[in-house]
Amino acid sequence: MVYARFRQWRDDGTFDTGLTRLQLKLREDGLMDLDTWMIDSTAVRATRATSGGGKKGNQANR
Repeated sequence: MVYARFRQWRDDGTFDTGLTRLQLKLREDGLMDLDTWMIDSTAVRATRATSGGGKKGNQANR
């Protein structure tokens, strides 16, 4: 039931409309700084290769 509603709102543009209205309201109130952008690091994943660990099975980097 919840997932079906989520899909419906995603597909019919309800989320996009709500986000647009929220952004407009925050800009009007001076609460949104358009020069500042952030990425939540909990949603960004790095591979082992990015930390110097090399790819899986690559013995040269161990």
